[in-house]
Amino acid sequence: MHAITFRGLHVLTFRGLHVLALRGLHALALRGLQVLTLRGLHALTFKGLHVLASRELHVLTFRRLHVLAFRGPHALAFRGLHVLPFSGLHALSFRGLHVLTFSFIGLHALTFTGLHVLTFRGLHVLAFRGLHVLAIRGLHALTFRRLHVLTFRGLHVVTFRVLHTLAFRGLHIFTFRGLHALAFRGLHVLAFRGPHAVAFRGLHAVVFKG
Repeated sequence: MHAITFRGLHVLTFRGLHVLALRGLHALALRGLQVLTLRGLHALTFKGLHVLASRELHVLTFRRLHVLAFRGPHALAFRGLHVLPFSGLHALSFRGLHVLTFSFIGLHALTFTGLHVLTFRGLHVLAFRGLHVLAIRGLHALTFRRLHVLTFRGLHVVTFRVLHTLAFRGLHIFTFRGLHALAFRGLHVLAFRGPHAVAFRGLHAVVFKG
């Protein structure tokens, strides 16, 4: 055993144990274990384990596990998994999955291998492999490849390639290539290339161009 003291410095060694103390600094080393403290700061390492603590900050790492805490927020990472909760804000990611929620503003977001979902107050959005959906305050919209659908307060619109339809408070419109049809309060109109047919309250008429 060896011990030395000199003006506030204290050193001790004994069979692999090493201790040092100097004005608030304390250090210890023993077979892979290392400990250090200095004015509220504490550090420890031991075979892949690393710990650091300082009043409001706490950090821990062990192999693939990583943990951090600072005042309110806490963060954790382990083999691709990442978690962060912080006073209303929560974030998680794992491989292809990512989740975020922020309760203060009502924001929720999720992504997972091509799937994307977001909600924010009255807004809802979804996207997945060419499919896109949006909803906000009575407005609903959907697109999928060449299909487009929209609804809003009694208005309904659908388009698919060359097919177009519209419906709104008794008004119905349909178009498909050269065919056009309209219906509104007893009035019916049909047009196909040249001829036009009209029907209104028992009156029927056919018009040929040229």
